[in-house]
Amino acid sequence: SILEAVGSVMTNKYAEGYPGRRYYAGCEAVDQVETLAIERARLLFGAEHVNVQPHSGSQANMAVYLSSIRPGDTILGMDLS
Repeated sequence: SILEAVGSVMTNKYAEGYPGRRYYAGCEAVDQVETLAIERARLLFGAEHVNVQPHSGSQANMAVYLSSIRPGDTILGMDLS
């Protein structure tokens, strides 16, 4: 549910840097998720090195949207005009 998602340890988290070498404390859960993603991407692509970090917040948001909604779902958005 929405309340579970916004109440998780993954929300409102600045996780700049790399797993185990973050600029801010309290990123252990983020480190675990990112490390798992790195391991899976390395196996999938047969690569020695991978970076799974998005380039921007917009790309990060889009990754979450695409992994959690289906075609035709309605998304609430703010009118920023």
